Amino acid sequence: MEMYNKGIETTISQFRVAAQAVRTGTLRRGDEFPLVPAFLALVIFVALLDIFQLVCAVIGALLYSLIYLPTVPKGPRSKSKTLNFKTDSLGEHSIGNTGAGSKPLPTVFAKPAVLPIKAPTFAAPEFEAQVDEFIGRITPTPSCHKAVEELTAIVRSKIQSMIPEAEVIGFTTGDLRGGTAYGVAVPDVDIVMNVSPTDLTKRLRGRLQQVSRARSEAVSRLAPHKLQKSAIRVCTSLLVSAGFKFRRSSFRSEAPKVTLLAPPAMGASDVAIPVNFSINNSTPLYNMALLTECGQMDPRAKSLILLVKRWAKDRGICHASQGHLPPYAWSLLAIYFLQVGLDDADGCLPLPAVSSFEVGSGLLHSDGPAALKRNGVARRPAAVKATKRTMAELLKEFVRFYKQEFNWRNEAVSVLSGKRAQPNFSLEIHVVLHDDGTTSVSPTIEDPFDAKTNLGRYATAASLQRLFEELERADNLLAEGTSLTKLLEPWRPPEPEKTQGLEDSDHSDNED
Repeated sequence: MEMYNKGIETTISQFRVAAQAVRTGTLRRGDEFPLVPAFLALVIFVALLDIFQLVCAVIGALLYSLIYLPTVPKGPRSKSKTLNFKTDSLGEHSIGNTGAGSKPLPTVFAKPAVLPIKAPTFAAPEFEAQVDEFIGRITPTPSCHKAVEELTAIVRSKIQSMIPEAEVIGFTTGDLRGGTAYGVAVPDVDIVMNVSPTDLTKRLRGRLQQVSRARSEAVSRLAPHKLQKSAIRVCTSLLVSAGFKFRRSSFRSEAPKVTLLAPPAMGASDVAIPVNFSINNSTPLYNMALLTECGQMDPRAKSLILLVKRWAKDRGICHASQGHLPPYAWSLLAIYFLQVGLDDADGCLPLPAVSSFEVGSGLLHSDGPAALKRNGVARRPAAVKATKRTMAELLKEFVRFYKQEFNWRNEAVSVLSGKRAQPNFSLEIHVVLHDDGTTSVSPTIEDPFDAKTNLGRYATAASLQRLFEELERADNLLAEGTSLTKLLEPWRPPEPEKTQGLEDSDHSDNED
């Protein structure tokens, strides 16, 4: 009997130790083995009991478990396995598939937890001083250009290891240190690879055959646009292996591109730098040429272009993939205003037609615009006068011009001619259909280097509404004498309605 009582005490003691280990989460591998003799003792103990005692023991065990073991606390979570996407075979809608002939990995959409970008604040209380202070922040510095040169060198080295004939150049149109609400969606840095389609096909024949969506189609017969997109996928794989982080792709436009993030670990800068990478894309070159030459004519022209683009970016009307005007179009809007929206009593302003720009005219195509280039107004010398409009005044007049004076339906923005007129007959007019059945004309903005291209042709009913709302908002705030902080307050989209499944997921990183 004494041995029986000792067995019961030993069993209860061991179960208490095990219960404490389970309750505190300290049960380790191997600790379950002392429970084996306890279990055998329990079997002997139960065998010696009658029915009444057995029922009482079961009830007691249940009560004990309810009182002393209510919940097993969760230990530290083990890190979940991540999906390592292979970028050697980039898909149309995602960063990659698992390889040739295999099924694509399931796309996982997750909204990143990012801190909201706040509007900039200023030391100066007056609006004019705030504008001047802000222009100093957003104008690219020599260190910014140096950082872009270092990133371009990394891209050039990686790309030329596979395509020796490739030429890689980089451009920046803003200070890299200032965070923006749409910094990744609309980067200020463009890196472009220029290479002939023949060399591209020859060097990437094997890789392009793997990533081509029409695998039965020979790579040599790929359309130039498809070849460009397929080559971007291959190059993205190389750049990701060099340290860049993939963020998004945009293949709907005529100039396909991907947006990458250069982390500080790459050594070019102490902040992460969003970068647009594209192939044989001339728009960044045109944009940089116009920005530089306008700044040479009058520094205020360059400052206004940078200020207008930053305002459009912060207010969410500069994201081309959402139907808004691209940054290049906003540059043209600012230049056109400086051509036709001012009088002649302001120093170097107004600007002449682009057809008479010293550098810009040399980039014009030989067909069509060549006549304007030959007969354009001669470039006027810089005649600085005592009275000049301040940058704050130029910004107010820019908003007022497009809000109150410019006829969006019947006029075209043409910096090539620098005159207010109806759209050219060769320019495509884009008509937008609204939900109520009414129609409107999207902004008609002529690309000076391709006079048949309308940069407003991707506008939607929603983007047009946002454009006019923002012009009205800015015009009202500037008339009230608001602060620049209020004017540049980042726009946030309305909260989407919650739906089941993946319908409410963020697809911004996987554009077609």
